[in-house]
Amino acid sequence: MSIAVLSLAALLAVAQALPSSVLLSASKPTAGLTLTKFAWKDCGDASNALHVTNLNLSPDPITIPGNLTVSLAAALSKAAASPISADLVLKKGALKIPCIDNIGSCHYADICTLLEKIPLNPDGTCPAPLSTYKIPCRCPLGAGSWNIPNLEIAIPKPKSIPSWLTNGDYSVAATLNAGGAQLLCLDVSISLHTN
Repeated sequence: MSIAVLSLAALLAVAQALPSSVLLSASKPTAGLTLTKFAWKDCGDASNALHVTNLNLSPDPITIPGNLTVSLAAALSKAAASPISADLVLKKGALKIPCIDNIGSCHYADICTLLEKIPLNPDGTCPAPLSTYKIPCRCPLGAGSWNIPNLEIAIPKPKSIPSWLTNGDYSVAATLNAGGAQLLCLDVSISLHTN
């Protein structure tokens, strides 16, 4: 799945991941959220092996709960083997959201160990929609290109939203590194508003 979709999911997951003592006075039930702004940029240079060439989310605006349609095109010019580290920096405005229970501004030493948690089909293949678009779910990642024309994802209603997570502008800076070299750099910005 794309880093942008994961970033939006991470923002929502932060609300579920924080200890209840932190959230009790700061959270409230909500009818949902609206994503009113979405922008992205591949910030990698020519030496990066992985580049995102297209990333679109629709409808505009996106209402949560609701359906989200993702279009993504990316290419990996050379194979990448474990360990593949990932760094995410999530910010609300200028405020960095800390890493809590592996959600937020976190360092992941090897995303290959995360991929291993994806259950395979009985025949050993990756589950849909990964298999549909021939996106690998195990390392090493082979060179190739991926095109997801229109993948519809149902986004459920969050149980509650901390007040600090709503009504704001967010940014996500994501990098992947392997073998001492940067594979990917992706910047995403979104605006969320409580319904």
